[in-house]
Order: sequence, then structure tokens, then C-alpha cells
Amino acid sequence: MSKKNTAFGIIAVLLWGSNMGFSRILLESLGPFMTSSIEMIFSGGVLILLMLFQRKSIASLLQLPKAYLISCSILFTINHLALNYGIALCENRSQILIITALNYLWPILTIIVSIPILKNRFRKLYFFAGVVITIFSTSYISLQGGSLDQRSIFSDRSWIAYLSTFIAAVDWAFYSAFVTKFLAGREKSETALPLFMLFDGIIALILSLVFREKSNWTIEIWFPLLYTIIFPSLLAYLFWDLGISRGNSNLVRFFSLFTVVLSTISSSVILKIPLRWDVVLCSFLLFLGAYVTQKSILHRGHEKVTSGQTGE
Repeated sequence: MSKKNTAFGIIAVLLWGSNMGFSRILLESLGPFMTSSIEMIFSGGVLILLMLFQRKSIASLLQLPKAYLISCSILFTINHLALNYGIALCENRSQILIITALNYLWPILTIIVSIPILKNRFRKLYFFAGVVITIFSTSYISLQGGSLDQRSIFSDRSWIAYLSTFIAAVDWAFYSAFVTKFLAGREKSETALPLFMLFDGIIALILSLVFREKSNWTIEIWFPLLYTIIFPSLLAYLFWDLGISRGNSNLVRFFSLFTVVLSTISSSVILKIPLRWDVVLCSFLLFLGAYVTQKSILHRGHEKVTSGQTGE
């Protein structure tokens, strides 16, 4: 167990925490599908090149369980596209805080879906306490204490954005559970993440062409584009894998629950959204709800395997 690799895992969490704000800037200019395509094709391609540099066989990835390859490639793609689509549909930047809260329902949803899929047992008191805390926090942030235009919050476009983000959160919960189920007993680093990224990127590119998505390439978007590609989309995945497989995985996973707090604060700074103390407090409550729910698990039917990311 290496302290350096544990630090890498924590850095990955910090990088993911900064992703939501920069993603909104990109989506405003490039569109959800083109943004997804660029991020995933580049990141997946680099990971493939790293495998070749390390003399690892790409064909070995295709030897992984077929059920894992098919189901998780589809779920990975749906998650990324649905989340970006939800962010893009926000009528104003302030709604990104609502999207952040909905997106980070995935930790508690992962616990819920793990009960039937992984046959996990849980402490009912802890479980329902975590659910109540999470529902309260999400509801409060969604209403923002009346700080947003109520007509904007409940418009048809906004509801589609919220639904798309919620689908992404549910989708990631199933993705995480299936990765754990299908890769139980295998090496933690043995995942088909590079293939999933390339598949995601190709599907996004096809959708961008089919819907004739308009992209506005300006000088202002190059920094957030390069930052998003290099840090949250590439290095964070690599650092996460090092932290989980070679560092203190329990400590890294604990810090990963803080992503909702980091994302709320960073999005406010990057997008210049007035940040209220009660919204920050509720993001901490979302962390608490996820932590309490996680502690409710008594037994895991399958050995926990890293899913490749915490969820952006």
C-alpha cells in the first residue's frame, strides 16, 4: 500500500470535482454530443496507447466476460451522454447546482441496486436514515431556498434536464453494480474502460452528425477543453485506478464521497454563481447521506472491484 498512490486517488476526486463547471462552458459552445465525442475518443485513444507502451494486449480486453463488455459499454455510454445532455439543457448556469445534486444521487442509488444484484444485506436504520438525508438535501438544493426563478426551475426544458441527469445517476449505479458482479475475483485493474471510452466517443460522434449539431469554436473554449480532456477525462481515471488498486482504497473511496461538495463549490466559482451557505451545507448533507448509506451494508455478495471512476 503506497501513500503516493493513495494521494493519486484523492487527486482524482479533486479533478472530478472540478469537472461540472468546465463541462457547462464546453457544452454551451460545442454541444453535448461533440463534447462527449472529443473527450472520450481522445482519452480512450491515449489509454490504448499506454496499454501498447506497457506491452499489454488489447485483445485480452475482449476476453473479459461478454455480459460485462456488452452491458457496461452501453451503460457507460448512456451515463456520459445523458449527463452531458442534462447539463446542456439547463436554462441558466445556476441550475448546474441542481444538476450536481441530482447527479450525485448515484452513491445511494448504487447501494439500492446492489441489494438485489449483489445480494447485499444492510442495516435498515442506517439505510433509511441515509435515504431521508439524501432526499431532503436534494430537494432543498433543487429549490435553492427560492433563490432561483421558479418558472425557470419547473419549465419543460428544465424537467427534461433533471430527468436526463437522474437517468445518468441511476445508470451509473447499475454500471457500478454490474462491474462488481462480472469482474469479481479478477485483478482490480482488469477493466475494459479504454474500449468503453472509444465506444462512447464513436456513438457521440455519430449522434452529433445525425442531429447536425452546431459547434462554435472560439479561443475561449480551448482552455476548458484541454483541461477537461487531460485532467477529469484522462488523468483522473489513471490516478483513480492507482489509488484503488495500489493505495489505501478505503480512504480513497471515503474521499470520493466528497465529490458532490467539491463540485458544488467549484461550479459556483468557475461559472460565477453566487454560492449560499445553505447550499454548501446541503451538499455536505448529501455526502453524509451517501456515507451513512454506505455504512449500512453488512455483507457484500461479491468482492468490490473498482468501476473506473466515481462518477463525474
